[in-house]
Amino acid sequence: MNVTVREFTLSIMKDDHVGGETMPDDELFKEAYKMQVIDNQDYLHPDDYITRKAAARIIHHTLLYLLDELDVSDIRPANVLVDLYDCRTCVLHIAQVYCKGIMGSRKIMDDTSGKTYEIFDMNSGIEHEEMNLILSKIWER
Repeated sequence: MNVTVREFTLSIMKDDHVGGETMPDDELFKEAYKMQVIDNQDYLHPDDYITRKAAARIIHHTLLYLLDELDVSDIRPANVLVDLYDCRTCVLHIAQVYCKGIMGSRKIMDDTSGKTYEIFDMNSGIEHEEMNLILSKIWER
C-alpha cells in the first residue's frame, strides 16, 4: 500500500533528529508547512499518495531547513538518471537525495535495444517498506 503525503511528512517530523515526536499529528503537520518542509499542495492534499519526486523535495527541504545540511556541490553523478530533467523544478531535490545516497535509481530495459537505463521514476508512489528504508538512510549517514 502506498504512503500518503501526511504519513511521509509525519514520519520525518516525528524523528528525534527533528524533535517533533511529542507534538500532536495535526500540529506537527502544520509546523512542517510553516517551516517550508512541505508546500501548499502537500498541505492541502495530505491524503494523496506521495510520489518519489515529492518525497525527494520533502527530504531535501528537511535537510536544508531543519537539519541545516549543505547541498552537495557536484550533482553530476545524478546525470545517469535519464528522467532527471523530466521535471525541471524537481532536478535539484532529486539530484541531492540521489547524490547523498538517500534515494536510489530504478533500472529499466529498453526492449528494442536491450540497453539498461537508470531512472528516478519520479511519478511512482512509495510503499511503507521503501519509506522506512529511505528514512533510515536519512538518519544513518
